[in-house]
Amino acid sequence: MHGDGPLLIHANRDACRELRRLFPYIFAHERRREGFPWLALVEITPGVSFEIAGVPFVCAEAPHGPGRTLLVRQGDFAWITDLKRLPAEARAVLDGVDKVALDMLREEPHPTHLCLAESLEIWNDLGRPETWCIHMSHEVSHAALDATLPPGVRLAWDGLRIPFC
Repeated sequence: MHGDGPLLIHANRDACRELRRLFPYIFAHERRREGFPWLALVEITPGVSFEIAGVPFVCAEAPHGPGRTLLVRQGDFAWITDLKRLPAEARAVLDGVDKVALDMLREEPHPTHLCLAESLEIWNDLGRPETWCIHMSHEVSHAALDATLPPGVRLAWDGLRIPFC
């Protein structure tokens, strides 16, 4: 809710459990208290649709270091970040996307993020949707690398807006 109720935080089961453990004072009350955030956790399940403000979403999980991350799809758009590989279950949730914001940390391989070659493999596997590479490090020479990308793939920038609804 907004205004009269708590701010809803959508997260998978593990993240909900960890948030309650780390911040018990935030989730231990049912009403607004001065000086405390007023949040409520909404547990979401990968592969199962859910709504936020009447807008449908579905998420999928992917490995990110020792943990898991959530990839989010809304209609024909997908937000895919903080991953090293795209599991088959996640790939199935993303079938048919037209626009993608896709993790691409740098050109060289990294242990917990996609490098350029890995991002392009996922782009190709998804059917070459319009793709914006996100989550880049300071090691990326934006203009130089952007000029080398295949048609349909671009490096994102601060303030970029991607219409998808």
